[in-house]
Amino acid sequence: MLQVNNSFLIHGITSRAQPSQYKPPLRQKTLPSAVVLLHNLPTLSTLTTNALKLAKEARYNHILQESINTALETPLDARPAADPPKYHSSHSGRNASSSSDGGRKGSAKGSKPDGSFEMFQVMRAVEKKDIMLLMEVKSQQFDLLVQAVGGNTPLLHAMRLGKSHRDIAILLTGAISRRVNDVSDNELDRMDPSTRSLLRAIRANLKVAISYGIQSSQTDLISSYLQVIVMSEGDRFIHESTNKVALALRAGAVGKPVASAGKVIDKWVSKELKEKEVASVGEYVANATADLVLLGLWSIATDTVVGDTIPTYYFCRDDRIAKTLEEHLEEMKRAGSYTRLSKSIRKQLETSLQICLMRNVGGRERVDMLRAALDDA
Repeated sequence: MLQVNNSFLIHGITSRAQPSQYKPPLRQKTLPSAVVLLHNLPTLSTLTTNALKLAKEARYNHILQESINTALETPLDARPAADPPKYHSSHSGRNASSSSDGGRKGSAKGSKPDGSFEMFQVMRAVEKKDIMLLMEVKSQQFDLLVQAVGGNTPLLHAMRLGKSHRDIAILLTGAISRRVNDVSDNELDRMDPSTRSLLRAIRANLKVAISYGIQSSQTDLISSYLQVIVMSEGDRFIHESTNKVALALRAGAVGKPVASAGKVIDKWVSKELKEKEVASVGEYVANATADLVLLGLWSIATDTVVGDTIPTYYFCRDDRIAKTLEEHLEEMKRAGSYTRLSKSIRKQLETSLQICLMRNVGGRERVDMLRAALDDA
């Protein structure tokens, strides 16, 4: 006969009947979870390198966005802005210009019947690095290289495309910078809305290029930027500064005219540029200081004797103000009116003009010589 051991059942029943003697089983404590690293952490040098790379990219994005906002905060074209071109569409791809024979013939594929270009072609050329077409646009329709459509310009487009298109950005920046020196006296003398619009567009593009640091050596670029400001909006600044320096010149050495001119120029340049950018254009600042002294002397002279005015757009354009002043003095001498000027102003004019026409010394040296002749005399 099969025997069954039920002792454990009887023990359980008796335990429940006497609850005071019942002891529930102890629950095991749950162990806290712990993270297990399947791979080693990167080394500190790797983390530092990655952090610096991300910081540089963030700084670049910040500077680029800030430059776009400040440079394009005013309209760059006197005409109403057109709708943004659809240069990414398949249609624009079919109409895009070719970079070989079509560009050389002056009527790229997809251009207007008269051979002119459209904005989508310029943007497409930037994307494809079509230098031939961009140079043709520079020669025929330069305004397209600086025109903003839909908040974008060819230079900004090249910058946004990244390192692969940095060479195109440099090419465009160089073309825009050189255009400043090619602005004719007739254009500046008339200063019609189209010329003013072009200068403002050049200024905005150069500001973006400077902020981003397109060129490793930005001296010429920054000088062009300052020059285009003088061309487009410099009349008031130059006239007011000339009057200040003229007052200092009338006071003689006590007025420290050269030092006064230097302070005026430094203040203006510091307003337009950052500290590290100002340091790179010392020669431009020196030439501007010398020109301001000459303009102040000529202002005093024309208060006594009638003479032709010197155009403000000659300011800091090589030695144009010095040569123009030399011509005006020769005319005065031929007319016999030069002797009507006081001896002191004649001495200041002759000494300053002689120094400023020296070709074998730099701008800083000329300013030092002017300071010795006018401030320390």
